[in-house]
Amino acid sequence: MLPAKATHNEDCTGTIEYCLRGFYSSHGEEFDNADDCLRSRGLDPATAVDAMRIVSRDDYKKGLSALEEANELFNRYMLLTRFARTSVSDENDKEGNDFINRLQSSNNNRVFQAREMIRKAKYHLKRAFGLIHDEEIEAGIEEAKGNLTAAWDEVQMKDVNQLRSMRDWFKERSEEKYFHNI
Repeated sequence: MLPAKATHNEDCTGTIEYCLRGFYSSHGEEFDNADDCLRSRGLDPATAVDAMRIVSRDDYKKGLSALEEANELFNRYMLLTRFARTSVSDENDKEGNDFINRLQSSNNNRVFQAREMIRKAKYHLKRAFGLIHDEEIEAGIEEAKGNLTAAWDEVQMKDVNQLRSMRDWFKERSEEKYFHNI
């Protein structure tokens, strides 16, 4: 095989992103994987990519989706809890009180559902990175969850998207930190 030549796309994105995102395949270069592309450019994948490598995009997407769902369930729980803590007499708003009571009766299940989604997210995200960054992933999600649950008593806008913002946490630590426009 002839030595690889940079394309305009590679010049724009950078070699690491070009190889990791598989752009080479749409430019007539045939490699079995991103590591082969990097090696063809004289880069050692073990040292050139200082990030958690995604080995399963499907698990990665499922894990991030589960975190977003958990975040929404927690937000809904917090909102309904806040509603339940409002106090208006039946004389002044019986319809509102009845509505809130119906919603509140199912609210505790949302906490269970959110915990299940977090468990599912951990499972998929650990698999997404080949089970070699488990402790770091576990700690990051637990830290975000801890920040979120601290806001249940008083809704503070800075804390309502802690799990959702894990997307940025993963982007900063995974190979996606080399990607533009994701």
